[in-house]
Amino acid sequence: MSRTCSDSIIIASVSPCLGHGIGIEMRASVRHVWDMRRLRDVLV
Repeated sequence: MSRTCSDSIIIASVSPCLGHGIGIEMRASVRHVWDMRRLRDVLV
């Protein structure tokens, strides 16, 4: 399977967007976990 030039351009432009989106989601989930922990500490 040989990639055409346009395929490479599309992949090159999409990859950074995917990486950025994943980074945002990971940060959001980490923040959610920390908030839950803080709530538990406050309630206990």
